[in-house]
Amino acid sequence: MDVTLNIHHFIHTVAPTPDPRIDQILNILNVAATKENHFMADITAQYAQIKTDLDAVKADLASATTGITGLSTQVADLSQSVKDLQAQLANAGLTPEQQQALTDLVAEADDVKTSSDSLAAQFTPATPPQQA
Repeated sequence: MDVTLNIHHFIHTVAPTPDPRIDQILNILNVAATKENHFMADITAQYAQIKTDLDAVKADLASATTGITGLSTQVADLSQSVKDLQAQLANAGLTPEQQQALTDLVAEADDVKTSSDSLAAQFTPATPPQQA
């Protein structure tokens, strides 16, 4: 845009009464330069937004990975605790109600483990490419 204005100034300095078509051409160049500047500003803004969105997704992915890993650890601990309790109570002479409560607890823990394993199997975090 500065170049176009400098040309306009030069033309009016050299030729006090330049051909009016020169002003039309300069106006066209000014419009083209303005459009180019707007286009580049739009591209820059879009790039910045994509970069912001990408950083947010990467942060969410890191949180999800940590969450899934923590959940898997907790479920493994729960599963082991249930197995330990079953072993301790195997010959404890439980009442039918107590045995049913233990059976229900084991079934619920197994359901949680199955759900957690299914979730973990479907969640495979992508390794983001390294930027140069």
